[in-house]
Amino acid sequence: MIVAVGAVTGTFAHTEATLVWLNKDSPSTPGEHGMTFAVDVADLGGRQILVTVSGEIDYATAPDLRAAISEAIDTLNPTRIRVDLARVTLLDSTGIGILVVAYRISRQMGIDFSVYNQNALVDRVLTAVGVRDLLCPPAAPAQQLVPRSRSTLTDRAEDSAV
Repeated sequence: MIVAVGAVTGTFAHTEATLVWLNKDSPSTPGEHGMTFAVDVADLGGRQILVTVSGEIDYATAPDLRAAISEAIDTLNPTRIRVDLARVTLLDSTGIGILVVAYRISRQMGIDFSVYNQNALVDRVLTAVGVRDLLCPPAAPAQQLVPRSRSTLTDRAEDSAV
C-alpha cells in the first residue's frame, strides 16, 4: 500500500473497467497555469492495470497520483501496473519521487511496475536524474533490416533461372 503523506481525499468513480481518481479539492480542473491534471486507472483484466496521467505532475498534483496508485493497488490487487506518461507536460522532483516510491513498494508486493510512453521531455528528465533504467523497461530491440547486396540478389536470380 502506498501511504499518502498529507491530506489527500478523493474517491474513485467507477465507469465500466475504468477508475478515474477524483480529488474533491481539485477535481481535474485547470490549475493556476491553465493546465488540467488527470489520472485514469483502467483495469485491463488479468490483474493488470494501466494508469494514464495527463498534465503536470508537480508538488501540487503528485499527491493525487500517489493516492490513485495506492487506491488502485488496494482495490484491484494487480500483478502488473503500467504508467502511461504520454500526456504529461511537466514532471518535477516530487512526481519522480512518487514514481520511484510506487515502483519500490510495488516490487516489494510482487507487482511488476513500469513507466512507458513518455515524451522526449519527460524521458530526458528521467534520464538526467538516473531513474529511467529503473522505471522504464528496455525497449524491444528493433528488427534489424540487413540490406542484401546486389551480387546476392543477382546470384539468386541466376540460380533460379537455371
